[in-house]
Amino acid sequence: MKMQTSVIRITLLVGILFSLAAVTDFAEAQTGSLSGVVRSGTTLVNKAQVRLSPGTRTETSNFLGVFSFSDLPVGEYTIRVTASGYQTWNGSKTIIGGINVQDVELTPLVATGSLTGVVRSGATLVGGALVSLSPGNLKEMTNMVGTFSFSDLPAGDYAITVTADGYEPWSGSKTIVSGTNLQDVELTPLVETGSLTGAVRSGATLISGALVALSPGGYEATTSIAGTFNFTDLPVGDYSITVTADGYEPWNGSKTIVSGINLQDVELTAIVETGSLTGTVRSGATLISGAVVSLSPGGYETTTSFAGTFNFTDLPIGDYAITVTAAGYEPWNGSKTIIGGINLQDVELTAIVETGSLSGVVRSGATLISGALVALSPGGYEAITSIAGTFNFADLPVGDYAITVTAAGYQPWSGSKTVASGINVQDVELTAVSNEGETPETGSLSGVVRSGLTFVSGAVVSLSPGGYEATTSIAGTFNFADLPVGDYAITVTAAGYEPWSGSKTVGSGINLQDVELTPAGKEGESEGESEGELEGEPEGEPEGEEAILHPADLNDDWRIVLSEAIAYLSGWQQGSNPLGYAIRAAYLWQNGELYAYDPANAAPMCWVLAQ
Repeated sequence: MKMQTSVIRITLLVGILFSLAAVTDFAEAQTGSLSGVVRSGTTLVNKAQVRLSPGTRTETSNFLGVFSFSDLPVGEYTIRVTASGYQTWNGSKTIIGGINVQDVELTPLVATGSLTGVVRSGATLVGGALVSLSPGNLKEMTNMVGTFSFSDLPAGDYAITVTADGYEPWSGSKTIVSGTNLQDVELTPLVETGSLTGAVRSGATLISGALVALSPGGYEATTSIAGTFNFTDLPVGDYSITVTADGYEPWNGSKTIVSGINLQDVELTAIVETGSLTGTVRSGATLISGAVVSLSPGGYETTTSFAGTFNFTDLPIGDYAITVTAAGYEPWNGSKTIIGGINLQDVELTAIVETGSLSGVVRSGATLISGALVALSPGGYEAITSIAGTFNFADLPVGDYAITVTAAGYQPWSGSKTVASGINVQDVELTAVSNEGETPETGSLSGVVRSGLTFVSGAVVSLSPGGYEATTSIAGTFNFADLPVGDYAITVTAAGYEPWSGSKTVGSGINLQDVELTPAGKEGESEGESEGELEGEPEGEPEGEEAILHPADLNDDWRIVLSEAIAYLSGWQQGSNPLGYAIRAAYLWQNGELYAYDPANAAPMCWVLAQ
């Protein structure tokens, strides 16, 4: 664009120079020159005829669109410019002495044509139809005989849309050329429609997969899982309906479809094919009489004969769930597909096995042995003893078992036990191995850190020698396992409390050490109470406030004996008893059995040794 403009300017200057050369005596002759460029947009127009009047002066533009007149008497002139393919240009110019410039912008001639046509629907001429053309947003309405006409349309491509009441909209395109153009339009009448919806069932059963057919039109639909079908956009009118489904009689009917929603439910009649089901209920070689055999769906039920047989007749074919129950046997569940004719199904029941549990304590003298392996055979049952030396087997089939117990540092133990229904107990006494190089004897140390009735969680409990360390739980408890027996220094620290120091001799088995902390800033409270024993504890059953027995004290005699401690520890293993209570029961048994209730302390520290 910049280059072309520069060329025009240079050309104009050349024309002006020619004019200057032709003017020899501008001041005396009082004439002027007229130069310019004829173009159309960026197109330089060659061979344009430039005519001036008055007079008959005519010039033709060169290939650069430049024209030039010289020796024009000064005065008013009318300019007329014509060029092939362009509209005529008219203007005026006052010529003065010297150089005069007049550029000309021509407008291309636009080819136009007309568009005429007829809008019909079959043999019907459609009057009042709106015919629209774009671009240009031109609109015409058809007359009473369906004709329309557009004139002076610039040549080019047009989109045509036709709309008329009662007919589908019509869209098309047309290329308009110079002259006459024709375009007829065929409209499709709007068809009034309705929908048809319904459900296919047989009694309370909704039938999926049924084929629903309408005629005329060849419409078809398949019912959903809920038995429903739906047809949309059906032309209004009369239809015949046929419904078919596997296992049902065909159904025929008719329906007049009107505009909007139409409903038609269908009731099918099942084709019932039946069969029988026969079998025997046994357990091994035993024929089981009185067993209840149930089938579903249908709620069919029968009882086996003295020979263990059962029989169902006239069962609709299909899939059934079978349940068999009999006293003394596990329930049996199965399935069977019933087909036409005779069907067989024998049932093998499993006798209910009576079971019991076996619990006990593994110890060596007063030492409760944790980590011992207790094995039962037959059955390959195994258990590891807890920190309190207890073990428990549940759901053992009743019968005779061989028991073996092994533990590091002890001689293996073997024995036998007849397990009966319910609870069975078997304690085991191991003999320590005294060979040189045996594993050092160890014990555990457990306790509760509290301040009055407050259990202190997050307290750091440290043992030395050994650098052992533990943090108390939310209930204030701590536990060290596998401590070599011997003397230890204990320190306890907790935020908001004075540090506590004490000592403890750890023996084999379970050792207990409770700690009473003093809140920071309080004086006069004692440190280092040993094993939670308080001076002045009541002996035997307390007087005054109502005493509460420890839950492990089964015979309410204010004494925790070995069997009671073991039973309570076993309950803790099974998740029914709290650990703190179990540890307290073991402590009371190990330290003299007799205990008392101290209401000043919270459970389980409220049960103290009787003095």
